[in-house]
Amino acid sequence: MKIIALGDIHGRTAWKQIVANMDFDRVVFVGDYFDSRDNHTGAEQVQNFKEIIAYKKANMQKVVLLFGNHDFHYLNMVNETYSGFQVVHHKIIQNCCTKPWIRICCKCVLYTKILCSRMQVLQKPG
Repeated sequence: MKIIALGDIHGRTAWKQIVANMDFDRVVFVGDYFDSRDNHTGAEQVQNFKEIIAYKKANMQKVVLLFGNHDFHYLNMVNETYSGFQVVHHKIIQNCCTKPWIRICCKCVLYTKILCSRMQVLQKPG
């Protein structure tokens, strides 16, 4: 099984070229959809995340979405922030993170010999 792991999206759209031009069985987005360091607006980051969600919905068995710390600190019940937290875009991103479809993101996924989590992708020896 060929698995692509995509991490640190941070509002960037390069993921579209990768999934369009590579052959794979699964793609795992390893989180951090928000907190752009490339001056993407909050609206642009939210739009990009909505496109990732739409891609997931169109490919439910092929796409896995993990939730990262740069996504987690925008949830309503979280009272802490991490590096990169964008006060300026806080409200628009937080509104995005309260939508019901956020539930399709998970914390980790285990394949035969590969564990994907927000922190890293590990392959079992042998």
